[in-house]
Amino acid sequence: MKDIVKYARLLDLYGEVLTEKQYEAMDSYYCRDLTLEEIAQNYGVSKQAVHCTMKNAENKLAKVEEQFHIAQKYQQIEDSINDVIKSINNGASKDEVIKSLSEVLNDIK
Repeated sequence: MKDIVKYARLLDLYGEVLTEKQYEAMDSYYCRDLTLEEIAQNYGVSKQAVHCTMKNAENKLAKVEEQFHIAQKYQQIEDSINDVIKSINNGASKDEVIKSLSEVLNDIK
């Protein structure tokens, strides 16, 4: 499940660096929940061809993420915001919440 979320997010962020074939295969598998066999049937290719296309696309997306770290930064911000929400639910004071949100904003900059 973790890979599904990871690659769906990378596809959203960096999908434009992929070829049309790579994008379609990744979108079909990670976002539309099709199997490799279903994708192969839809495009009239072998399951192995789809697998190779996806591996190349996954590697390309991972390399772009290594350069820019946008998905990693997004996850850190999401985690920080969830921490602030938890602190609010646990009765944090207004000043504590403001301080926490200020830290999140500073991390974004």
